[in-house]
Amino acid sequence: MKENVNSGTNESPERGMTILLFIIQWWKHLLVISFSALLISAIASFFIRPQFKATSSVFAVKSFSVSKYLTDGLKEDYMDIGDEDDIEKLMQIFNSSELQDLVVERFDLYKHWDIRADDPNKFTWMHLKFMEMVTFKRTDMLSVKIEVHDYSPDTAALIANAITEFSDTVKFRFTKRIAVQALNILVDEYDKTLAFMKKLEDSMAVLRTKGVLDYNLQVEAYSKSLGKALAGGNNAGVLKIEERLKKLEQFGGPYLSLTNEFILQKERQVYLKSKLDEAYMNATKQLPSNLTVQKATPSDKKDKPVRWLIVFVATLSAFFFSVMVLILLEKFKQLKKKMT
Repeated sequence: MKENVNSGTNESPERGMTILLFIIQWWKHLLVISFSALLISAIASFFIRPQFKATSSVFAVKSFSVSKYLTDGLKEDYMDIGDEDDIEKLMQIFNSSELQDLVVERFDLYKHWDIRADDPNKFTWMHLKFMEMVTFKRTDMLSVKIEVHDYSPDTAALIANAITEFSDTVKFRFTKRIAVQALNILVDEYDKTLAFMKKLEDSMAVLRTKGVLDYNLQVEAYSKSLGKALAGGNNAGVLKIEERLKKLEQFGGPYLSLTNEFILQKERQVYLKSKLDEAYMNATKQLPSNLTVQKATPSDKKDKPVRWLIVFVATLSAFFFSVMVLILLEKFKQLKKKMT
């Protein structure tokens, strides 16, 4: 058992020594390969277009409608920093295709990023390029960091700042679709209510021609007059008042129903008018979706590529790949000798 343990523990150092001896044996070949990789990667890195990075940071603000804030007297300040839900909504806006389209259109990114306009897959290439050049990161301070890479430091800063601007535009477009639908529904209901009130008024006007002006007041007045006529023995006056009471009895009921219905519709009209004003405000006005903490400025030095890192990784990869290939070739030679 001890011999097995010792042999297992010594196997790794022996293997490492074997590889080291192998590298020493082939050091000239490995040196040439590694130096060639270093030279090629160094030359190739100078053909990579340098990219500059611009960064801006924003806070999400609380989400509520303009009408709720202005007409309902909400105590919340629309400039307050939003919570997790508000940040998630802002991230959805930043990652929306609508925002991407606005940025692409403003800066003509198809031409700027050398994507052919006649390419049938140009939208796919643009989406992939946009994801490569523009990133959104949530921070521990409940803010969103916008990082934009571009071949021009000025354009990178302009794109980063435009994204914060377009986020308000996109949010307003999203909410406006619902607000406009609500506005159209309210306009339709409001117009129907006004039309119905007009019919009620016309019907009441017809009844007024029949002598019904105010049912309750007229009943009270006619009753007093009838009492006086009876007490005074004025038979002609009694007949005249009874005739008016009969007409009032005939048309007073419908008039009273119309009056009560008109009052209800008037209350509905006032309510719909207030909601109509709110819907119009929501459809035409907007509140900001974010607060800019850090505005992007042009960088004075490139961010990509890191040439020394490219050269280092390429040289190291070439070295280890060469070692593996040479080991495999050596094993193949040994196996071939055994077979012969």
